[in-house]
Amino acid sequence: NIDLIIENIKNKKFPTKTINHRNESILLALLKKEPMTVKLKEDIIYLIDTLGKDVIILPDNDGVTPFMRAAQLKDLSLCHKLVKSGCSASELDRFGRNALFNVYEFIINRKYFEIEELKF
Repeated sequence: NIDLIIENIKNKKFPTKTINHRNESILLALLKKEPMTVKLKEDIIYLIDTLGKDVIILPDNDGVTPFMRAAQLKDLSLCHKLVKSGCSASELDRFGRNALFNVYEFIINRKYFEIEELKF
């Protein structure tokens, strides 16, 4: 239950580096949850603001970071928040792809993208 996890983190009763069987941080696990609701995004933003950089940048077993996942979601506001919190766009997953690969893939597949939105 996400609400219970958030409440426990607020009360400092939950270890912030807790990971699941896929070696995901709580932040990355929430970023992978679908659909992305307004409440879920608020919880993710709270975690970004609360967790330390060492937790925010943690990759999963495939090397996917929270920043890469936000780029996959094409959520530029989350990308911006993560970069401001210490995430790097240059990290590579185990396939040699970085977060910008997802942006490029989106441009090629959709043939539409507001370049202005890429400014962080």
